[in-house]
This record gives sequence, C-alpha cells and structure tokens, in this order.
Amino acid sequence: MKIKTAITILILMFNSIWATQQTHPLLEKAIKLSEKAFINNDASLYNQSAALCERIISAEPENSLAKYFFAYNQYRILQFPENGDNRFQSIYESATKMLADIEHNKQLLPEAKTLTAALTMMKLANNPAEAPALSSRIYTLLGEAAAIDSSNPRIYLIKGIMLFHTPKMFGGSLQKALENFDKSISIFEHSAKQTINWGYLETLAWKGQALAKLGKTGDAKSVYKKALNVKPEFGWVKNALLPGLLKENQEQKKRTAKLTVIITGLNNDKGNVRVALCNSKENYTGEKPYRAEIAKIKNGTASCTFENIPYGTYAVKFYHDENLNEELDKNLFDMPTEEYGFSNNATGNFGPASFEDAKFEINEPEKTITITAQ
Repeated sequence: MKIKTAITILILMFNSIWATQQTHPLLEKAIKLSEKAFINNDASLYNQSAALCERIISAEPENSLAKYFFAYNQYRILQFPENGDNRFQSIYESATKMLADIEHNKQLLPEAKTLTAALTMMKLANNPAEAPALSSRIYTLLGEAAAIDSSNPRIYLIKGIMLFHTPKMFGGSLQKALENFDKSISIFEHSAKQTINWGYLETLAWKGQALAKLGKTGDAKSVYKKALNVKPEFGWVKNALLPGLLKENQEQKKRTAKLTVIITGLNNDKGNVRVALCNSKENYTGEKPYRAEIAKIKNGTASCTFENIPYGTYAVKFYHDENLNEELDKNLFDMPTEEYGFSNNATGNFGPASFEDAKFEINEPEKTITITAQ
C-alpha cells in the first residue's frame, strides 16, 4: 500500500513539474516571441526568446522545456546568413548541448532527437564536405525519434527537407519529400495543439516549393494560399514564395514547347489515330479539345507532335479510328469497340479516365509522352 502511495505521489509530482514548465509565464512569452519571429523572419526576436529561456534555466536548471526552446531558437538563428562560420559553430554547440541535457526526459526525448537532427541538417548545409557522415546521423536521429513517437509531425518535416535538398543520385526525391510533408501536415491537422507545436506553416511552405519544382504551379499556389489563410502575415510565403511562384508562372506562360505523343500497342495499322490535347477539364470532357492531330499507324505504333504549346497543365486522349468514320465506335452497351487511351496510361471506372488522373505538366522546351492503347 505504501509503495502504491509513493508511486502515486511521484506521478503527481512529475505531472506538476511538467505542468509548471508548460505554464511558466516567461516560457509562454518566449514561445510567443519565437512564433512571431518565424512569421516575421526576425532574428532579433529569436535572440530575445533565447535570452528569456536562459533566464528561466538560470533560475530553474532542470527546466527541460526552457532548454528545448533555447535550442529551438538557436536552430532558427542559424538559418540567418549573417551568422559566420565561427559564430555558427558556437551556436550549434550550445544548442546541441542543451538538447543532450534533456535526453533523460522521456517525454521530450523524441522532440530532442528531432531538433538535434534539424540542427545537424544546418551543420550539413554549412559543411557539405561532411555530407556522408552528417546525413547518416540525421536519418539515424529521425529513425530513433520515430521509434519512440511516430506521431511527431516534425520528424517528417525534417526528413522531407532532407529529401528535397539531397541530389537524386544520393537518394533525394521530390516525390518522397512530398509524401513526408503530406504526412506531417496530416498529423498537424488531426492533433491537438501541444506546447511544442512549431512546424505546420513551415511544412506547407516546403510542400509548396516541392510542388513548384515538380512543375505543379497550380497546386503549389493552393498550398501557399492555405498557409496564408492560417496566418495572413506569414512573411516567407507572403513576401517571397508566392510572389516568386506567380512571377515564374507568368514567365512560363510566355514560353512554348514541343510535345510528342507516341502511342503503342495498337492491334493493327488500319485507319488512323485521332489525338486530342486538352488544357482544361472542360475541353477534356467536352467535344472540342484545345488542339487535335491525326496520326498515321506503322507496325502498331503511331506518333504526332504538337508545336508551340504554352507551358502548363495538359491531358491527352486518343482513339483508333479503324474505319475512318471520325468517331469512337461503341456497342449496344456503350462500350468502345475501337482502341483508345489516356496520358499517364490512366484508366476510367466504367467510363473515360478523369482529367485529374490523365493530367501532366509541360515545363520544358521538349517533352515526349508514351501511351499504351487500351
């Protein structure tokens, strides 16, 4: 009975300490300052927040949350280019030391490992020659953090940033980066707000950049607007990313490309292939496409070229007009009796493939797509 009572008292004491750290007035002020610093990209506010954390630590040496947020502010300060190599090392060391001091705190351990990975990522950016060792350490730390708490959205944010910046030949992937950003966003949006809650707006900003690099400017714009709906004054998106995207989009509209469409797997060389190029859902589902070409068939393959195509989003559909009646023949059950197909080799469910499934981006001077007849 005494043992049970003692355990209960210890639990209550731990919860009391945790709650005190969460509600410490100076810590609340420090957190708000760092949040404001991120929105306004203001190094001075990060320094003010770090100074408040140091005051708390001086009075309460075991305050793990204050140590964590001190390290977080240092991580952000490292992102400002005016920090030279000498200052970088001292800031990096003070931040990682603070995080090492709180590794005994099981509740903060996954957060400490994730933030240490983020700091190591900054060191990698500052010392690219150490990429093999530092990259391995970053992924190890993130893996250890996920093993403790896989619901931490910041794990997937940092992993996504790594994949975004790593060259493809070394394992980088914009698509995998997007998957991690999406996972992070999903966790943020389905979780209650915690004391450590940074990263949601940042993840949206990184997702937008990944989409833009993939040529999905419309999707990137939507993500940026989503971020501004949450925080209209978010400077990184408001003043840099979104204006840059819109400018690039305007420049892309002035550029044109050559699109070659290759159709394979046709049953025979009879008739020809009618190819429709569409630049909107409306002309994709309607009877009049944006552009159309007629392709001759040789050895079961047909090809055609669309010249002077403005950069943008498109979808292609075709049918094999074997009897040259200029329409896709169907049977009594409205099922096609002639071959057809869609870009991305998209397939429909009791009907044609959707524009969303068939669409692709043209963002380079020449592009070739291959479609297999269905």
